[in-house]
Amino acid sequence: MNKTLTTLIWERCPAKFNGTQLVILLKLAGKSSRQGCSHLRVDVLAAACGIRVRALQYAVKNIEKKGLLHVTANPGLSNCYTLNLEAIRKMPRMKQAEEETEGATACTLLPPLVHEAERFI
Repeated sequence: MNKTLTTLIWERCPAKFNGTQLVILLKLAGKSSRQGCSHLRVDVLAAACGIRVRALQYAVKNIEKKGLLHVTANPGLSNCYTLNLEAIRKMPRMKQAEEETEGATACTLLPPLVHEAERFI
C-alpha cells in the first residue's frame, strides 16, 4: 500500500469528486508505485471498490476528463492506470481539523425527541 499517495489524495481531492470517484482514486493510489502507476484488471478494481464494472468505467472516464488519471487499455490484460501527480499536487489542500474548529461556538444539547404516540400517554 502506498501511504504517501493515499494521503495526497485525501488531502487534495475529497471536495472535487463524488464518493465513487474518490474511492477509485484512493484504491489506485494504494496500489500504485511511487510514480503513480498501477496495473489492475477492470473487474478486480471494480470489485475492490464495491461497484460494477460499468460504473467503474463511467467514473474512470470522468476522472480522466478532469486530467488526474490516464488509462492505457490492454484488452484481455491489466490496464495501466497512471495518476497525474502534478495535477493532484496543484489542487488546493483541504482545511485541517484544527482550522475548522477555531470558529466553533458552544453547543447546547436538545432534549430527546418524543415519539408521536408517546405524547398522548
